[in-house]
Amino acid sequence: LLALDGERNLNDVDRLVHMFQIKFLAFSGFRPHIDSCVICGQVIGARARFSLRRGGLVCDNCQGRDTGLLPVSKGAVATLLYVEKEPWGRCLKLRMPSSIKAEMRRILNNFLLFHLEKNIRSAKYVF
Repeated sequence: LLALDGERNLNDVDRLVHMFQIKFLAFSGFRPHIDSCVICGQVIGARARFSLRRGGLVCDNCQGRDTGLLPVSKGAVATLLYVEKEPWGRCLKLRMPSSIKAEMRRILNNFLLFHLEKNIRSAKYVF
């Protein structure tokens, strides 16, 4: 409830939903692998791709080994890592441009739907 305190947070519910998704996945132990390449462990360069099947980022060298990769910007990766590691109070101060929110929605929602292997009826309201 404290997250909804303040006009900025009330007007940016998408940002709160994405932060909740990231925190929930981290606490549940079902977080996407975004620290390095999920295949080889190499640090990700400028052209990151997200593998739904493998559950994380794939580097340039390993992209040929996977299909269905989603492009993801360095800004989205940095935002995911920041929200995952920082406490709620600091995350609430984070500004999230609409382009980053769109990437977060695409990555997080597809990640959840892929790994749950079924549609979530409330997704249209929550996501």
